[in-house]
Amino acid sequence: MAASRSAVLSSFIAITFATAALAQAPRYNMTVIGATFNDANNPNKQGKALGLNNNGVVVGEWNTNRAFIWTPNASGGTLSFLPGLPDPGPANIPVAGVRINENNQIAGLHLRNVPCCGPVNQVAYWPTPTSEPILVGTLSPSNDGIGYVGGINVGGRVAGESALNPYNRYNAYAYSQTQGETALAQLNGADQGNAAFGINDSNVIVGQAFVGADRRAVRWNTNGTVTNLNTLPNGLVGGSAAHDINNSGVIVGYSFPLPTRAVIWQPGSTTPVSIGALAPNHQSVANAINNAGAVVGRSNDRGFLWTGAFGMIDLTNQVNNLQGHQIIEATDINEAGQITAMARFTLPSGTPVTRAVFLNPVPGRVCDSIDFNNDGARFDPIDITAFLSRFSEGPCVPAGASCNDVDFNNDGSIFDTTDIEVFLSVFSEGPCF
Repeated sequence: MAASRSAVLSSFIAITFATAALAQAPRYNMTVIGATFNDANNPNKQGKALGLNNNGVVVGEWNTNRAFIWTPNASGGTLSFLPGLPDPGPANIPVAGVRINENNQIAGLHLRNVPCCGPVNQVAYWPTPTSEPILVGTLSPSNDGIGYVGGINVGGRVAGESALNPYNRYNAYAYSQTQGETALAQLNGADQGNAAFGINDSNVIVGQAFVGADRRAVRWNTNGTVTNLNTLPNGLVGGSAAHDINNSGVIVGYSFPLPTRAVIWQPGSTTPVSIGALAPNHQSVANAINNAGAVVGRSNDRGFLWTGAFGMIDLTNQVNNLQGHQIIEATDINEAGQITAMARFTLPSGTPVTRAVFLNPVPGRVCDSIDFNNDGARFDPIDITAFLSRFSEGPCVPAGASCNDVDFNNDGSIFDTTDIEVFLSVFSEGPCF
């Protein structure tokens, strides 16, 4: 005779409880950046959190084309905007803070109206959050400075990409306030364009180079040479890109063809290793790595944390106070394990918006905020009984079934597989009473 659903789950819970006691993945309290900021132009608090330093200070883009800096504090953080250039005009806008280092030096984008092309994004450098930005400029005198930022290190050195005319290509650059901007070398002296996405404190830079119809992850070494980091084994086609490098020389990024996979290159290696995805049919990309080797990125539309101890974890399931948000991408991680991310939130009108969020690891447990049976008591044995009863009912059909008002993880979806995952995560923490 087949075992009942509740009996199967009870057995699985017993195993989960026994094994999970050995180690626990980090949990987070989430702050919606600018949640208390009164802005008539952005009442829904839309934004993108892009960069983070070791002091927990975040930079990004508020709504559309407004570069912000956010400093955490006990009252939920202070949001302010980066200053622009003094010349007037509607197209003169600091667009985004992209990266910030421990000295609060910021690299980002500034929109300017230029003779050749109208409004274009130019790379900008803020020596301090309140100082006038310095335009990084261009690698070619005939170009008006279109470009992007990849990273900034503790010494204030910036890496990124710049349009290079008249050859209609982009080229990676390195910039510092004292040394100016210099072009990085081409792979094998003859690639079809390249871009820098990350830099560590030893000035080792990583990114990608275009080779024919494909792209290859590359590392610019401090001696001026360029190393091809190759791709996952995939026959004759494919590509890869390196997004970040830590101070130990560990590199993260992605490799394809489909499905694209987040990968790691160990120091000195030119062979990427896949760190997987949150589901077999997902594509995944690694965005950043800290010096402890923790990696963040996205798997389809879910933000993840990856560590050697826990593997890849869906960050949405690790947040204590989601309040209807879903973490859709993690963009940066610092040495304290704090994470910047983007979260999707659905307004009462049904319109989804993207919000900048800050995830702070906490020793507390998600059970402190869970009351599955809504009796006013946090996660307790009665909640477990109620969950098992609900689970034994099977799928949530038809539309009028009692499960339609059950949403264990408060993600806005009726009782589904993610509710089961969160229940198991909560249960594995042990009693919360």
